[in-house]
Amino acid sequence: MEMLDIDNREEERHDSRLGTKEYWESHYSNELSNFDENGDEGEVWSAENRMIRFISDKVSKNAKILDLGTGNGSVRACLNTYFESLINHLSLFLGITKTLSKGLLQSYWS
Repeated sequence: MEMLDIDNREEERHDSRLGTKEYWESHYSNELSNFDENGDEGEVWSAENRMIRFISDKVSKNAKILDLGTGNGSVRACLNTYFESLINHLSLFLGITKTLSKGLLQSYWS
């Protein structure tokens, strides 16, 4: 059995550009530009339809579903027709930001 060198694996993770905020901002900015320019929705996961069918058949329609780190949001967009309460990481982040900023403004003016 081969032993894993955990120290080297840790270094690999830190060196990967996939682990940077800049990489993902650039990636999704390019996807948005491609969509705006020619309607290309970007990479779509091959099992997306199976996942949508499974979730829509097995999960309560009023369930709260958090879409976090699952790509360009195409699954969430399809699930919008089946579910009432979908949250993705961006809307969650924006909601948290608005809440925090209100609290900061209130404490500033108090």
